[in-house]
Amino acid sequence: MWYYFSSSMELDETTAGSGTTAAPQDGATLVPYAPTTKGFDMDDVLRQAEALLRFSGEVENRMTESGLGGVNGVIERYLQLRQALDRLSQRELDWAKGEVDRLIATLTTVSEQLEQLRAIKLAIVDPN
Repeated sequence: MWYYFSSSMELDETTAGSGTTAAPQDGATLVPYAPTTKGFDMDDVLRQAEALLRFSGEVENRMTESGLGGVNGVIERYLQLRQALDRLSQRELDWAKGEVDRLIATLTTVSEQLEQLRAIKLAIVDPN
């Protein structure tokens, strides 16, 4: 489904009943595109293209302000993360998870034994 930015909050006959799906910060509304038999108006196409450019600029600014270096920075970090994760095999991760689970089980058993020893000591030393 195609969408376009409408600068008005009121819906015309081509979008009435379809509702809005997002509201960019500048107050424009992203609405589903409903083609009509009238075709398209070049001014509408230009307005929509300008709205998309403004929106993409805003996304770029938000990513830059977040310290990610814009959209390119986000993509670079994604690629770095993929490369780093590719260096870990699923088998290695499964082994490490199994080791942690075994250690937790052992420590749980030790904890239960210490609690039993504590209860025995309390019963013998302070039977009240």
